[in-house]
Amino acid sequence: MVRRDALDLGVWRRVSPSQLIVPLDTHVIRVGRCLQLTTYMSPGWRMARDITASLRTIDPADPVKYDYSLCHLGMMNACGFGRAQADSQCPLRGVCRPRQKKPRARRMNRKPGA
Repeated sequence: MVRRDALDLGVWRRVSPSQLIVPLDTHVIRVGRCLQLTTYMSPGWRMARDITASLRTIDPADPVKYDYSLCHLGMMNACGFGRAQADSQCPLRGVCRPRQKKPRARRMNRKPGA
């Protein structure tokens, strides 16, 4: 609604593309975390602002123009995201840094009164 190009309507003239915040969905969250665009683990306003701030370093005038690319990359399901194939088919192979899951600590089974 704010861009004036062949795809968008451009009817919101009082809002600049630089003021937008990236919309979060499952795919943007996963890819944003793998690309280390955010340090937050839980989705919400802070994560959206963090991802937007990271994208703003690439394009300060319109940081949110990358939301479709991030979302589509996640939707393609080409990245491992913890599966056995890892990132063998990922188009961002070598750039993406997925966070490794920490192994859970084993709990010792104690007998009551021991």
